[in-house]
Amino acid sequence: MKIVTFGSCLSRYTADTFIDMFGGSLVSCSHHNRIDRFVKTYLKKTMPELPYEYIESLNLSESNMQYIKNQYSGIGLGKHLLSDGLDFFDSVQGADIIITDNFVDLCSKLQYSHSYPSSPLFFNSKNDRTADDIFYLEKDYLPVSDAIKNWEYFGHYLYKVAPSARVFFINFPYDHSPNAEISKRSRHFSENFISTKFDIIPNINVPIRYKLKHTNSHFADDYYAMIAGILNFRLMGLNLTTSVK
Repeated sequence: MKIVTFGSCLSRYTADTFIDMFGGSLVSCSHHNRIDRFVKTYLKKTMPELPYEYIESLNLSESNMQYIKNQYSGIGLGKHLLSDGLDFFDSVQGADIIITDNFVDLCSKLQYSHSYPSSPLFFNSKNDRTADDIFYLEKDYLPVSDAIKNWEYFGHYLYKVAPSARVFFINFPYDHSPNAEISKRSRHFSENFISTKFDIIPNINVPIRYKLKHTNSHFADDYYAMIAGILNFRLMGLNLTTSVK
């Protein structure tokens, strides 16, 4: 089974655990792409890319450059922490399983360049003086309703290019976020996202024993094993959570 992930460590670690338990291979892993930018830039082509040559000239921090590379097809999109990973668009047609999640959409704001205000990106400008001087952060989070519309568009795209793949969407379980707005957004998204193109895993609260003290966005291995088990049950035609809509 060829597996593709698109989202965050939730999708990646779930895929890694699924492979350990049930087999398969991870051929492509895309991180740090907020769904509205991805859809508008690469699918609808209504949002131009910020020229990569311009970004390279800015001397941004290495960590921020990794964030940015992950959002560029032909450079890093689909190759996150994979020595031989395929570009996302080269991987989906041959995928057997596609695993996605909405972490970035729940809690991330885009950065806008003063020189290219129509071409935003996602990265963390903290402790990067160069970024602070050249970019500004959008004021509000992406409205959940807008995120859902873009996920619906993405789902139709995936169905068109990979009609035989099983496509999963995992609602990121962020009810425990110390940011009350993000916690609310996590619940709101899960309650309102219905799709005929994604096999949706609902917002499953993270038990205390699976939470980590040093981070709110990563969990103990057993949590990823639980989600991987749910995916395997779905693949077998069983359903232990909610109905597939």
